[in-house]
Amino acid sequence: MKYNTCPHCYNQVPNGASVCTGCQAEISYGVSIGKLFILFLVITGITLYLLDRNLYLGKALDLLIDSRVLYRVKGMGIILSTFLPGILWVAAIYKRERNSVIFSRRYRR
Repeated sequence: MKYNTCPHCYNQVPNGASVCTGCQAEISYGVSIGKLFILFLVITGITLYLLDRNLYLGKALDLLIDSRVLYRVKGMGIILSTFLPGILWVAAIYKRERNSVIFSRRYRR
């Protein structure tokens, strides 16, 4: 069986436990889905803002070219370039943090 060492009391705690038996510190495993979703929204928002700033330069081309195929290709490019950075960042952080063990202890007086 795999054991984790509590950083507060240095007690050996079995993997899968929710509380340290030595100091009653709460144990959480991995990264929460909520934090990953918030990260995805922030990265997507930043990407949308940067894309919006850069698309003003491309509006002159829209006035010259009026083709539905071009708009579809351009639309797919915008969608991919908006969501892809967020997906890649979330996947990288999930891969790095999925096996992490976090001990949190509340000190009371």
